[in-house]
Amino acid sequence: MLNNNAVQKVSTANPPTILVHKRIINALITSKNNPNVSSVTGSVNKIKRGLIKTLSKLKTTATIIDVVKLATKTPDIKWAIIITEIAVVKRRKSNFMFLLLNYFFCVLSCFCINLLTLSKFKRKIMKKLLLFFTVLSVSNLATAQWVSQATGFTPENRGVFNINIVDANTVWALSYDGSGGAANVQEFTKTTDGGSNWTTGIIDISDTSLELTNLTAVSGTTAWVGAVSPTNGKGGVWKTVDSGVTWTQQNSGAYSDASSFFNVVHFFDANSGITQGDPITSTDFEVYRTTDGGETWDVVPAASLPDIESGEAGYNGGNEAAGNSFWFVTSKGKLYRTLDKGVTWSKYNTPITDFSGTTVGGSIYFADNNIGILLARTGAVASATYKIYKTTNGGLSWGAGVAYTQPYRTLAFIPGSTILVGTGFSVSGTTKTYSSAYSTDYGATWTKIDSGVQ
Repeated sequence: MLNNNAVQKVSTANPPTILVHKRIINALITSKNNPNVSSVTGSVNKIKRGLIKTLSKLKTTATIIDVVKLATKTPDIKWAIIITEIAVVKRRKSNFMFLLLNYFFCVLSCFCINLLTLSKFKRKIMKKLLLFFTVLSVSNLATAQWVSQATGFTPENRGVFNINIVDANTVWALSYDGSGGAANVQEFTKTTDGGSNWTTGIIDISDTSLELTNLTAVSGTTAWVGAVSPTNGKGGVWKTVDSGVTWTQQNSGAYSDASSFFNVVHFFDANSGITQGDPITSTDFEVYRTTDGGETWDVVPAASLPDIESGEAGYNGGNEAAGNSFWFVTSKGKLYRTLDKGVTWSKYNTPITDFSGTTVGGSIYFADNNIGILLARTGAVASATYKIYKTTNGGLSWGAGVAYTQPYRTLAFIPGSTILVGTGFSVSGTTKTYSSAYSTDYGATWTKIDSGVQ
């Protein structure tokens, strides 16, 4: 699924720019709704159940092509995330970065990364820049402006993903290596003044082989990260209380089973949090919860977790949180939902059979505990058709799907509202026009914010 939904090249200028919404960053690893995918065979390094854990690990056997498709080692999951007009070197990581779109508390804010590319067969060097997008009110969406901000990283090839916004001033983000060397980066950047200044740091979890899955923060000093081995699974969660200077593992006995595979950590507040991993029994996912900031953790008992289907697994991306609710998606098209910060769980059907399959996929977005939408895909990404489904009861039931032909496929609700913001592109002949827009009726109609953003 793409919460991780779309990678979009938003400029044909040199250098080209790629746009990715914050809500799809985690899901990018799992998304199928990328409109820029074609069908050139390739290979993916370090994948798990068809998920690309870190975009910087992508490799392809293609040389110079317009669009590249990356095929995972899982035969039934073949998809790709790539952009047009990107030169790729054989067995080198596809050299691209992307803009990360996001928003703040009641002020819509978007952070992006600008990409520099060189001529074919040459490495691309990525600018360590963020673009800050501020909307003072809904009525001013059409006049929003972009402001460039530095990420604080010294290496020219540092990329940024998993932007986690705490409030209008405090933002954390993880980084990755975009040089083509496929190095495993365990670093973060953080701002506590709305992006005017960014401070970087090392996430020292005493094992450089583990890849970071996601970051969740509750203040400028306190945050947690998840990590897992892309080849051996297991993994766990680490916490900092000193702004990222030191990181301490919590619940160290968890995710130690031979079948364990850590997926996600989420904290609702400074005390209440959950972690979730793939099933380690024939019936249940491996889920833990804490009420004291991670000092102690309790396994969620089988009686509180609906049974899995045979072969069902979770994803690192595409999971959602709103209020006291948290949803994680599965390879069987199911939603696991908690309304009480992980104490009890329900399992819901959705209109799709897999959130990240070859011929079907989808992304969920929730405005609050109850109101949400599902952007569902039918068919291979390059030629897919889409529908939007709405729920008013947290995913328990879904309304009839409505055909969706708009170009905006990276979506997010502005916090505290039901206003949906999206980005995408339209095609006329050989010309692509990239734009952003907002909807006040759950995607039925859209009002354009801008067009041709670079």
